[in-house]
Amino acid sequence: RRLLPANSIIISVQHSGSVWFYTNRPILRWDHLEPRRFDRVLEWLSANGFSPFMVVDREELDRVRRRFTPAGQRGLDRLRPLAAFGDVTIYGFD
Repeated sequence: RRLLPANSIIISVQHSGSVWFYTNRPILRWDHLEPRRFDRVLEWLSANGFSPFMVVDREELDRVRRRFTPAGQRGLDRLRPLAAFGDVTIYGFD
């Protein structure tokens, strides 16, 4: 909560409840996004002042990649690991 920008939005599913509880930041569930809209959603978030982050474990990241490749490939190519806690990684988007 202290380290995330105030305009953060967290993209997650598996850890969305605990991330919301500890950060009190809005959550965007990636499993509710149409695969072909992933890149557009990231563009919209940035254009509207949000800083998107993704919180996923290894298995969930594999599911994200399967769901959004190739339609959301630009967004996936922008993922940059920022921190890891066991099997869970926090990603930013460059």
